[in-house]
Amino acid sequence: MSKNETVEPMGESAEDKTPRLKKLSQRGRMTAIIVAVVVVLAGVFLILVKPPQHQGSLLFRELSELGGRAREEASKGAEESIQQTEENQMGALERACEGLAQQYGLTEREVDMVRYLARGRSRAYISEDLFISENTVKSYIKNAYTKTGVHSKQELLDLLGSM
Repeated sequence: MSKNETVEPMGESAEDKTPRLKKLSQRGRMTAIIVAVVVVLAGVFLILVKPPQHQGSLLFRELSELGGRAREEASKGAEESIQQTEENQMGALERACEGLAQQYGLTEREVDMVRYLARGRSRAYISEDLFISENTVKSYIKNAYTKTGVHSKQELLDLLGSM
C-alpha cells in the first residue's frame, strides 16, 4: 500500500461519504463545463474559418460543369428524337387517313374529323377549332361511321390503325 492511499474504516457512515461525493460532483460539473466550452469553440472555429480550396473540390466542380453540358446535349438530342417521332407518327396518321378516304370514299371534311378523333380531340374542341357547330361535327362523324361501317370512335380508331 502506498502513502497516498487511505484506508477507509469498515463502519464509515453516510455523513463521512458526503464531502467526497460533493468533490466528485464538483469535478464532474467542471469537466462538463470544460467539454461544453471546447465544443462551442470548435463549432465557432469551423463556422468562421473557411477551409482551403482543394484540388478535389476543383475537380468536382469541373466534373459537375461537364455533366451539365452533357445533360444539355442529351436533352437536345432527346428533343430532336421526340420531334422526329412525332413527325413520323403524323406522317403515318396522314397516310392512314388518306388510305381510309380512298377505300371508303370519305370527304375531306370527314377525314378532318377522323384526324381530330385520332388525336383524342372532343366534338366541342373540333367545333371551336373549325368554327362550326357541334351538330355539324356530329353529322360529319356520323357520316364517317356510316361509310366505314363502324359504330363507335374506338372501332374507327382500330380501323384507322389497321390501315
